[in-house]
Amino acid sequence: MPPIRLFAAIFDACARIDSPDGSRHILRLHRPGYQSRAAIESELASGGELYDVRDVASKSADNAARLAALAGVDQSFVRCDVLSDQSATNSKWGTVVALHACGSLHRHLLRQGIAEVDTTFFVAPCCYHLGFVDDYPTFNSQATLRLSHSLTRIAVAQTCTANGHDRRARQRLQSWKLGIQALRRAIMGPHDGVVLAAIPAAWARGDFRGFCARVAARQQWDLPASIDWDYWEREGLRRLNEVRRLELIRCSFRRMIELWLVWDMATALQQEGREVEVGTFCDVAVSPRNILIIARPAG
Repeated sequence: MPPIRLFAAIFDACARIDSPDGSRHILRLHRPGYQSRAAIESELASGGELYDVRDVASKSADNAARLAALAGVDQSFVRCDVLSDQSATNSKWGTVVALHACGSLHRHLLRQGIAEVDTTFFVAPCCYHLGFVDDYPTFNSQATLRLSHSLTRIAVAQTCTANGHDRRARQRLQSWKLGIQALRRAIMGPHDGVVLAAIPAAWARGDFRGFCARVAARQQWDLPASIDWDYWEREGLRRLNEVRRLELIRCSFRRMIELWLVWDMATALQQEGREVEVGTFCDVAVSPRNILIIARPAG
């Protein structure tokens, strides 16, 4: 099976582990002579051999251990901070796989392992804008383009996998935030320079009036007793639609910027003597961050 198709198959299998049919799907990987699911679960439990690699937040390490054991793969797992020096000590390199390693994670991984001439990389980068403040830290020494943090962020300004409820909740939070900002400027004047910090999504679960009351309390703002809440809620939605129209031009460069970022990494790997392939491993509807970089030792 070609590498990109193989990687996609593994990705698809992992994605379905926690689905309603996950148990049935993962058991199809089981072969006689290898561990049973019950045995694997006991190893992942407290006191088990695999307990130290449990990842309570994302379950990724748990699921990796399940897949390896059920598929009969002799695989060991080490839990560590990949941004620390310990990761280089723990890694024997050989083959490095990074699926949606955000920002500093994939950049650190490549910079740390690029000097290991026998290392093969399977890297699907993600969240390129995380981990730096000013200009994007390029890999290719010959790159002349400089991307600011805000321009780099455009590469990930896309929502494909969120369900309808999440999309509506995000739109409501955005429009309500713009609504209270418009209200604040109407009260304080057009030159009011207050920038709102991040607002918890849970604050947008009630009504607009309650949302504004919570934001005003946090910001220590005094709101007038008489406010046309319906008007300012509509004003927030109007402004959101205006912002989205303006973003259409910027977002037309989204994939172009992402491809340049991938080119920067791929050519740097080529400069170190590796054979590099770039392709996609899933449809955009599954994940918009679907680019895979494969880099093997030359020869």
